[in-house]
Order: sequence, then structure tokens, then C-alpha cells
Amino acid sequence: MFKLLSTWATFQSSTLILLDGHPRLLVHLAECINPTSKAEVRSFILEKILLPLLDNCADLILPEEAHERLCQQGSNILIRLESAIKQETDQHVLEAAIQVIVALSQVVTVSSPELLQLCATLLRQPSRKVKPASKSQLLQVLNHAIPQTDMTDVIFDDVFSVVCSRDPSRG
Repeated sequence: MFKLLSTWATFQSSTLILLDGHPRLLVHLAECINPTSKAEVRSFILEKILLPLLDNCADLILPEEAHERLCQQGSNILIRLESAIKQETDQHVLEAAIQVIVALSQVVTVSSPELLQLCATLLRQPSRKVKPASKSQLLQVLNHAIPQTDMTDVIFDDVFSVVCSRDPSRG
């Protein structure tokens, strides 16, 4: 079933069919990204289904109804990804999850305190765990999300400290 979905996800013409035909498809796929699933399964869902599907959504002009559904599901997907990322030990899956977060933020307005904290946490990770290119993309996500998010002082201080921190290894 996942292979069939991955094939459909690569075609723009089937993107709307997937989103309209099964309104909770993205949520169900995100539910499969949990620590009890094999790393290969998590990686396949992230890289071969969710990422191409979101990339197609970014290239298309979505009908209002499909865009609203994607916005509603976006927060649920983020919650699932956040949970998976916190427990993730496989770097390949972690990088794929970051790419899905970046793609999701380009398709819908994703602004939540949880997203900001997740990005800040990932930015603090060493380069051997989160690649510098991914960190750059996370900074772009923060750039888009910060103006649209109501932050508590704690979250503001957390994000501010990670964005303004200096890498001591650079002298």
C-alpha cells in the first residue's frame, strides 16, 4: 500500500485526488511515523510519500477546501513529527522529518509555539546529528513562523537565545 501511495504522491495530477479522496490521509501517514515502526518504514513514508506530496502541493494552486484541510492536518502532522523527532535515533529519518517540516511550512501557514520550540531544539543539536543545510532551512521556518505566532516569554527567550547564539568553535 505504501508503494502505491508513493507512486501516486509523485504525480501532481494525483495530489488533489489523494487529498480529496481521503481527507485524513496525511494524518494516518503521520501516525505511522512512530518509534515502534521500523526506521525503513518511517523513512519511506517521510521521503517517498509525504515529501513528494507536500512538494506537489507547493507547486499547485490548491482549491480553498483542500488548502483548509491541509492547514487543519498540518498541526496534527507537526505534533506527530515532533514526537517522532524527540525519540529518533536514526539520523536519516531525522533529516527526512526535518525536510517534511520545511515542506509543510512552505505549503501552509504553520505557526505554533510547539513548532518554534521544535526548531529551536533541532538548531541546538550538533552538526553530526542535524546537518548545517537542515539548520539553515529550520532558520527559514522560524523566519516565517515567528511573526505569526503568539509566544510566551519563555518561548521567546528560548528562540531568541538559539537564533542569537554564537558557535564557540568559530572563535
